[in-house]
Amino acid sequence: MKPIFPVQIISLNKTSTNLNAVFDTGSYYSIIRTDLLPPNTQIIGEKQTFRTANKKGGLKIVGRTILIIHIGKKMVTDEVLVSEELGSAMLIGA
Repeated sequence: MKPIFPVQIISLNKTSTNLNAVFDTGSYYSIIRTDLLPPNTQIIGEKQTFRTANKKGGLKIVGRTILIIHIGKKMVTDEVLVSEELGSAMLIGA
């Protein structure tokens, strides 16, 4: 079971939201579900499909954004992929 931590995410326009994020040491990318983005977060980039560990399918990505992520007393700024299909609220590649 991968660890889950409460995080606060802040968009570059200073809107924020709190959610529980899965930390995945096997993933290079951080991904957030579209409906959990802070209000008015700008999504940029092209749509694409990522292959997943599940050999039957992929994960459709609608774009990317830059988020400030607060995890406890630590803060990181990261480019985060955005998907409508992600099974959890957010996956942080660690």
